[in-house]
Amino acid sequence: MTAINFLCLSSLIFMLSCNGKQQEDEKMDKSENNLQPKIIAHRGGAKLAPENTLAAFKNAISIGVDMIEIDVHLSKDSNIIVIHDATLNRTTDGTGEIKNLSLAEIKNYDAGSWFSKDFDNEKVPTLSEVLETINGKVVLLIEIKDGDERYPGLEKKIVEAVKNHDAVKWVIIQSFNKNSIIRIKKIYPELVTFYLSGKTFDQFYSEILEKMKSNEKIEKQFDGIAASHSLLDANKVVILHKADFKVFTYTVNKPQEMKNNIDIGVDGIITDSPDQLKAILQ
Repeated sequence: MTAINFLCLSSLIFMLSCNGKQQEDEKMDKSENNLQPKIIAHRGGAKLAPENTLAAFKNAISIGVDMIEIDVHLSKDSNIIVIHDATLNRTTDGTGEIKNLSLAEIKNYDAGSWFSKDFDNEKVPTLSEVLETINGKVVLLIEIKDGDERYPGLEKKIVEAVKNHDAVKWVIIQSFNKNSIIRIKKIYPELVTFYLSGKTFDQFYSEILEKMKSNEKIEKQFDGIAASHSLLDANKVVILHKADFKVFTYTVNKPQEMKNNIDIGVDGIITDSPDQLKAILQ
């Protein structure tokens, strides 16, 4: 399934392929819309390759995932860096905060050998490098770890990078920072955005439920909600779907948890083990 087909609906939310044969071939599950959840490789599939590296992303594409999730920060010289942590310490042989290092300094370090010697000399990529590598083969889910509050101008730079690579139709932006994704939507309304709800999910869900009960209009500030799998059940997914939100769940790594989330009808499952999820869905 190509990413362009994946996001071909006018809303850019991706539940049906435009390819009729592909729709017929898809297995049905128990979800409300009778579609399988999309396989989302967390950090490129963090159990299979060094997270947030081009090697991981290429591996995820070869497995046949639907989406790849990445994290971004901003370097000292205003380059968008793809890495989960705010420092190099955990996933490279270097140290220091991303915001205090130039791109050239960051590129000096090895981001692969900590995972396996098979990935010696793998480098921390930039968002531009990732966009060039993905190139619409799958959907790219970009998580803003810290928005303009920590990195002034980051949100606009992300939008510019996505537009410059003609990637609007195959990119989704998500963040735990609701203000960040609201600003992204204002900068470029055509971009699909998801709110990573975290500990605020119960409050968010309760507000949606109350508005639906009172027939109050729900003003959508983003297109979807991503919630911990421990907070979701089938009824909540149905309600969120009725409120016109797509639902992702994270981070789902145990086979039984994968099966449970398939059964409750989520739209996408974020996992470190996309190969296992793919096997279950087959």
